[in-house]
Amino acid sequence: MKKLAVVAAVGAALLLGCETLGRLGLQIERPDVTVESVAPTRLSFSDAEITTSLLVTNPNAAGIRLTGFSYVVDVEGVEFISGEQTEGLDIAAFGQTSVEFPVVIGFPALIDGVRAVRGRQEVEVVVSVELHFDLPVLGAVEVPVRQATTLPVVRPPRLRAADLVLDSITLSGARLELTVRFDNPNGFAVGLDSVAYAFSVRGQTWVAGQTQTPHVVPPGAAHDIAVPMTISFTALGRTVRDILLDDEPIAYELVARADLRPLIDLLPPVVLPFESEGRLELRRR
Repeated sequence: MKKLAVVAAVGAALLLGCETLGRLGLQIERPDVTVESVAPTRLSFSDAEITTSLLVTNPNAAGIRLTGFSYVVDVEGVEFISGEQTEGLDIAAFGQTSVEFPVVIGFPALIDGVRAVRGRQEVEVVVSVELHFDLPVLGAVEVPVRQATTLPVVRPPRLRAADLVLDSITLSGARLELTVRFDNPNGFAVGLDSVAYAFSVRGQTWVAGQTQTPHVVPPGAAHDIAVPMTISFTALGRTVRDILLDDEPIAYELVARADLRPLIDLLPPVVLPFESEGRLELRRR
């Protein structure tokens, strides 16, 4: 009998609470969520940051709680990133609050993982968010939102030795010209302000220096830098002369540093290091 009495008392209290809410006009409604923006906020040659900003409005005369949210980021229709935020937030009666969160997309993983991205200079990114609320009377409620944006695909440039020409050779030395090629694989121009370089063969530096003439490399284009060099056999040894007279390709190493000005919003000027090695056929004029 005592157990039944307790249950009856609780039920009466709940009914009284609902009647009180009704008399006070507290009709509980689902919160309104508006997507203020979904847009890239930072770019680099390795990744991009996309920030989603949401405006949450509480239309009720009672406070509510945002208990967290989950999100999915699709790139060209393929799910690429997902995650969740479990940190809660109280929203006052008739109040508004902004919810903002960034996600980072790595370009190498994107290009390797999403086939539709290969060869594209820009892709569609869709951010889907499901916000979780705890409301008076209604309890747990989910509100989904979804918004698309576009993202430029940024690829790192390449700097390499493209050609080596022997102008003249004597018993004491030789004159050559090295061509260093800068490749811009992007859909935007890149300002090439300067390049510091060191070209080595078999551990010996044949030429080192820095260019001083800025150049703007158009989208998808390449720019060749002519590097003249004078080699002294006395300083570097007679082995260098043998290498130049041999018909075999020359194995080299190129270490460089380039000052770049990408001509696109959000991608700041940057100094990039480059290292490459390979074999060059020595051409003779």
